[in-house]
Amino acid sequence: ETRVASVTRRLMEDDSEPVRLQAFLVSLCRRPTLVKALRGRDEVLNRKMFDLEGFGKTRKKDAEPASVKLVPVSKLDVADYEPLLEAMSSRALSTCVRGAAGLAQLQDARAFGTLLQLSRDSNDGVRVDACRAFQRLGDPRSLKRLRMMLRDGAPGVRDAAFSALVELEGDRWLAAARAGLSAEHEDVHRRGLQALTAKLRGLKGEHPEGIELLARTLNDGFSEVRSEAFKSALGLKVGGGQESALRFGAQSIHADVRLDVLVEVMGEVKEDWAWGMLLEFYEDPDDSLRKEAFEFALKKAKKERRTQPVRHVEQRRHTRVVAGVLVAHPLRVDRVLVVLDLLVVSGDRHERPVAVPAVRPVLDPALQARRDRRVSE
Repeated sequence: ETRVASVTRRLMEDDSEPVRLQAFLVSLCRRPTLVKALRGRDEVLNRKMFDLEGFGKTRKKDAEPASVKLVPVSKLDVADYEPLLEAMSSRALSTCVRGAAGLAQLQDARAFGTLLQLSRDSNDGVRVDACRAFQRLGDPRSLKRLRMMLRDGAPGVRDAAFSALVELEGDRWLAAARAGLSAEHEDVHRRGLQALTAKLRGLKGEHPEGIELLARTLNDGFSEVRSEAFKSALGLKVGGGQESALRFGAQSIHADVRLDVLVEVMGEVKEDWAWGMLLEFYEDPDDSLRKEAFEFALKKAKKERRTQPVRHVEQRRHTRVVAGVLVAHPLRVDRVLVVLDLLVVSGDRHERPVAVPAVRPVLDPALQARRDRRVSE
């Protein structure tokens, strides 16, 4: 056994990666209880040990390793940890990673320091392995490092770091989601939103702090993330129904999210509540949304409601909609004159210079004559 240990230690630092891997597996076989404990916790290692055991034997092509009964860590003695400790102290990086990962599988705190060093390695794959090992180790001391790794330049590392963070936070899932949504990269924001939505969906009632975080995500700096946040709000029926969910989405400061809300409202325009929301879009800060809402209201509203869009606009301050949209409908020229009268008599002096020039080019001679008569009177 001493000779085998000496040979495997030397081969675990060989220049060839396959040789290092096989040497590591052979070194584990020195401690049968350790092998069983690891195989029951690591499917990948179980497969590799299965292949090693079948070396030189004839097997079916579709042969699969049998499941291994989980061996409690309490069954291991001090000597059983030696192969992993030797591997972790190796100068070969891949061997060191395997040793530390093995100790992490057994939740041995001695792996923490080495994993911390490995998490700063220049190799992306090594940092990913370190994140996964942190997750298996379950040491809360790694939370700070995992949060920092959400800023890593490699997408795979960020993904592994967030998965580990969610696992370690446990019941503090809101902290994990908030960390993801506060990161610098869009992919981490997506993971944070996914974690938040999954937890909110699994709760029986609404979670005020979770809903508040979802509302903040509607204002996320990445357009796809805030769009997904709106879809999540609809799916969760925030507030108890579709109308409340749409009003929830309409809080966004971004026009693209409010456009998504408007599209949903248009799809439900036959409902009274949707008609009311459609008219409320006349007050939207975005010109294009106000115009879109008004044109849709004129085109799709029920016959008995067709005069309501125009009357509603007359009471609004956004004269770009009045000037730019109303005048585009010849059947509503009289309404344009009413609006012009309102602007002259009591209109906002800041809005008047915008509306009057916009309306003037489309006024036909008859309208101009009517306006002249009004002035002469």
